[in-house]
Amino acid sequence: MKRGRKSVAELSVAAPLKAIPRPDAPYDLLDDEQICEWRGIVDALPADWFGRGSWPLLTQYVRCTIRCRRLAQLIHREEHGSEKAVDLDEYLKLLAAEREESRVLASLALKLRLAPVSLKRQDRTEAPHPGPLPWE
Repeated sequence: MKRGRKSVAELSVAAPLKAIPRPDAPYDLLDDEQICEWRGIVDALPADWFGRGSWPLLTQYVRCTIRCRRLAQLIHREEHGSEKAVDLDEYLKLLAAEREESRVLASLALKLRLAPVSLKRQDRTEAPHPGPLPWE
């Protein structure tokens, strides 16, 4: 290692960029649908979007996404499945389960910065008010 100041030539050489690997699906995602969902989310965002600490949240987000999909299929089957009367108790239980899963899914999306509101650039500066405020 050379001591002292760096020459102009040394300073003008760009350091090589390190490729940031995208996180692979964890082993506790057990089926292809969950793994595909993980990869779809991870591939849609910059490689450094998900730090190691967010992987458990993302894993749970993927599970909730699949659960919501399953519940929607069951609700659809209950509504349109056969000519028998709808079992109201079962139908209401499915709707309540879907509502709860959706609530968890939305919360995780915000924490992971996946929700559209999280992806928008938020300016911290306020635009000047066009005129006097009503109380002035």
